[in-house]
Amino acid sequence: MIADDGSVTIGQTIADVSDMQNAFRSGLGRAIINRDFPAAISTIQAKSIAHNMLFSIYQERTTARLEVMQASQNLQPGALVRIADSAGLWRVRSSEIKNGVIALQLVKAIHTTTDISEDTDQGRAVSQVDALAGPTRLILVDLPFAINAPFQASELPRLYAVAAGGAGWRKAQLFNSDANGNADQPIAEILPPATIGTATQVLELASANLVDDKNSIEISLHHPGMQLYDADDGRLFAGANAALLGPELIQFGRATPLGNGRYRLSRLLRGLGGTENQMAAHAIGENFILLNATEMTAIDPLHFSPFMPARFWALGRGDEQPVLASHARPGVALRPLSPVHPRVFWQIDGSMEIGWTRRSRAGGLWRDNVEVPLAEESELYRLNIASDAGGAVTPVDTANPYHVVAFTNLQDFRSNGVSNLQVEIRQIGSHAISSPLGFHIPI
Repeated sequence: MIADDGSVTIGQTIADVSDMQNAFRSGLGRAIINRDFPAAISTIQAKSIAHNMLFSIYQERTTARLEVMQASQNLQPGALVRIADSAGLWRVRSSEIKNGVIALQLVKAIHTTTDISEDTDQGRAVSQVDALAGPTRLILVDLPFAINAPFQASELPRLYAVAAGGAGWRKAQLFNSDANGNADQPIAEILPPATIGTATQVLELASANLVDDKNSIEISLHHPGMQLYDADDGRLFAGANAALLGPELIQFGRATPLGNGRYRLSRLLRGLGGTENQMAAHAIGENFILLNATEMTAIDPLHFSPFMPARFWALGRGDEQPVLASHARPGVALRPLSPVHPRVFWQIDGSMEIGWTRRSRAGGLWRDNVEVPLAEESELYRLNIASDAGGAVTPVDTANPYHVVAFTNLQDFRSNGVSNLQVEIRQIGSHAISSPLGFHIPI
């Protein structure tokens, strides 16, 4: 590597020892160049290479332009030539035939080498495991917030790419899809590997309002070198050990190792980020992703459309072909949270008032004596009221967190033999409509 201080660095690994051999020359550098090559050499030879490479780079700052007759020897780039009245050798950098002559671009060539006999660095231990990269496993993660700003409402969809492979996997290139859904242009680099795995059980239902000490879930991590750790209640309630299990956002306080990369997760916080409506959607084999901002690559929304299918590809050094990952409807960060706490008040005139409590995409912080921010252009709700036996549904939009059903409307239901009403309430946001708050009301 040629650094700004006018130095060249050669990195080498000998057995389990890695070192850097340096050559220095005074003056200000103008470029940084990396050159990798496989070689079985000593530390003294590595330092000699660094010294001669640095001298060669300084020599090549001297350039010349020369035109020779086309009938002359055909000089290819890389050839060494001598110029009359000029000492030393010149290397052909490029050649171009035009107007009956050959135009040559030349650089001053180094033709001697210097042996280094001084002491060299002894090196340091190599910390990376010498293991195969293996095939890449790519997962798209659609979060209800930006990973580095979980308490702020987002005006953009938050889709992330995470990936891992074998113990030697380091990184992969991320590609978008062309019009036919095939890998197209590289758009980002995924690194380092994420802690991912697969659920070997189905996580049962629980309350999103309490710590779930009843249920647990067994996870098989992608390879045995990955690890999970416990978090005490202080760290747990501060946000530690957040993970996406299938469609549900959870946290876990205990990670009990079972051997061979398997863990049992317990003391759970459930349905975080408005995902409580996904607690019944778990399945064996669903993805597990430990949420770590340093291991997640944000995908620019220019490369996909909210609430439309998205396809991306990854290619690591252990892959023969790009690996596909898709998401059906990314954009949960733009969707308002569903209302909560439904309640019914019967009025003296026989009418019925239905009320609820608004939630906000910007309401992650629980501030006392302060109204939760709206985070939408306006406050608007949609109610669907129908009999529990089905039938026609007439949507009602309201800007208030309540709605009054008149006595005459209730009597119409009763006269048709309806004894229970099925109610669904959704919040209408700036970009999308929320999942429903559903409940029944006996009349």
